[in-house]
Amino acid sequence: MDAFWENSHFKREWMSIEQIAYKAFMVNLSDMVAMNAETKYMLLTVAFPKDIKKSAVKRLSKEFNRL
Repeated sequence: MDAFWENSHFKREWMSIEQIAYKAFMVNLSDMVAMNAETKYMLLTVAFPKDIKKSAVKRLSKEFNRL
């Protein structure tokens, strides 16, 4: 799995938290498909900046669960 860094791979002011979750998920899923992997599960590790709101964390989690 790849790291997905703010200000390198995305900017919060350009994308919604749901769009960030979607992009992070799809980039990694694409890498697995390219290696002919059979995906059963996705493991998520997140490091949040100090200024993130609880509501954004909940929305991120909800979007990952939806995917």
